[in-house]
Amino acid sequence: MSTRTPLVDERIEHVPVLPLPEYVLFPHTLIPFHIFEPRYRQMTEDALAGGRHIIVAGLKPGWERDYYQSPPTYRIAGLGKIVNEQRLKDGRFDLYVHGLARITVELWEREVPYRTATIRVLHDHIDERMTDRIDATRRRLLNLTDGLVRVLGSAAGPFSRVQSSTTDLGVLTNRLASMVPASPVEKQRLLETLCPVARAELLMGPMSELMLAVSQLTNDPINGSENIH
Repeated sequence: MSTRTPLVDERIEHVPVLPLPEYVLFPHTLIPFHIFEPRYRQMTEDALAGGRHIIVAGLKPGWERDYYQSPPTYRIAGLGKIVNEQRLKDGRFDLYVHGLARITVELWEREVPYRTATIRVLHDHIDERMTDRIDATRRRLLNLTDGLVRVLGSAAGPFSRVQSSTTDLGVLTNRLASMVPASPVEKQRLLETLCPVARAELLMGPMSELMLAVSQLTNDPINGSENIH
């Protein structure tokens, strides 16, 4: 069973690429970016003059050796659309980018002054072996989010808003994955996992770790075993 991504062409050419070492853009999120390097200022200018699309692609380990040339980049990345921009006096940009879809790079088209690529959209697909686990997995994930909201207290606003924003497991896992502290490798794995049930199960690990860490800092005991998996 697959979930289509509306309003995005299946295949898009000449999309600018913004490679980042420690960030992953998930669908169904709205993320701020500060653009300061000259080549990515030019990328932003070109994107704004065109379809406003950019690819946010994670840099693979070892990227430091070749950052100013063509560092190794994951082929599965996030496609976003610039929905708000502020051009600063010195040429930098503050952007808000709406995550539209997971994509895979079919072709790196050019390397300088910044990369562009031909991409194909990847859609969520629920493994047939997991269809009977959708409702139970959603309940477990929402229970875990409830626990986080409780222990975070006044800092729980973003999690509380995500919790009430959707009942769609795919959307919910994307938004939570964007918020939960995890290593770049863990975030990339979440991005590359197309089955929302499997993605939710991967997500429960770092969410449980976050809740345990906050509970220990605040001396707030975790009640019940429903919240930790």
